Amino acid sequence: MTAQLPEPPPVPDVAPAAPAGAAELPRAGDEGMRFGYNDGLDAGTPKLGLLPESGSDTVRLRMNWSTVEPQQGQYDWSRFDELYTQLLGMGIRPLWYLMQAPCWAGDPRYACADNAGSPGVDHAADLGVFAAAVAQRYPESLGIEIGNEQNDPRFWPNGQDPVGYTALLAQAGAGVEAVDPEMPVIAGGLAPVARSKNGKIPWRTYLGVMLEHGAAGYVDAIAFHPYVKTAPKEDPGPVSGALVDKVRAFMDARGAGEEPLWVTEVGISTVSKPPKTERQQADGLVSILGQMQERAIPVTIVHRLVDEVRSDFPLEAGFGVVAADNGTRKPAYCAIAAWRGVPCG
Repeated sequence: MTAQLPEPPPVPDVAPAAPAGAAELPRAGDEGMRFGYNDGLDAGTPKLGLLPESGSDTVRLRMNWSTVEPQQGQYDWSRFDELYTQLLGMGIRPLWYLMQAPCWAGDPRYACADNAGSPGVDHAADLGVFAAAVAQRYPESLGIEIGNEQNDPRFWPNGQDPVGYTALLAQAGAGVEAVDPEMPVIAGGLAPVARSKNGKIPWRTYLGVMLEHGAAGYVDAIAFHPYVKTAPKEDPGPVSGALVDKVRAFMDARGAGEEPLWVTEVGISTVSKPPKTERQQADGLVSILGQMQERAIPVTIVHRLVDEVRSDFPLEAGFGVVAADNGTRKPAYCAIAAWRGVPCG
């Protein structure tokens, strides 16, 4: 962070929980590219057993603000404390992405339906308090990402305004900086939207406004999701890498070329149109990871670990490297582990 941050609000006293030796785990940029999966995980679930052989040293996890602080100032960390400790015990640092404001902190212009909304700009300082509380509670995390694909209303309801989003970043950065200057704060990964449609905002438009309003000075990294559409036999790696190059060039032209770029989601679904085979998924993901490593991307997250069958997002049934119905590892699981130098039985 380089810009002068706003004065942070007071932060509630919360106690971290971490196993001995957690501080020795590498952070982003310490020893090459950090790699992990984006998935929903809970403490003690079978999914956790898939991580040790996967080559992961991080995992991207959603944390709903509404779950932890449903009433202002009243925190419930029960869903995450044990999970955090178990992950660190495996040598894996979690990367949290913060979502879903509680009703009391939502945008007052919209009804609060199932706590699904993004934070209201008037509650930016409250988001700063919450982000700081997360940093205090889980100090050995890889970082804290603010939102997810906020240029797509499916993932950031009621909050597509890039000016307002940047105001949220300012307070989140200030809050975390006040309690843990070493904890990275990351701008939410933008969806690779090329043109306006169905409320989506092109990444160039959204990122341009963010940078114009000082976003690079409020965070430690900008995130992007370089998903690409390719023919079944086409190598997606160079295509995804070329998209990352465009983002870097765009940032450089606006004075943010030194800001780290994290890839907090990228993936290949085997139920896409046209469909890809499991072998094409494996080869494609390894190629993408190689392209990101060549570009010195500090963190690359593959979406996702295990398939998830969802009627609202059919592609989720094929993004995983492990089948949802029987837990069978697809070829991509061991292909990526081997690329990472981890034996995969």
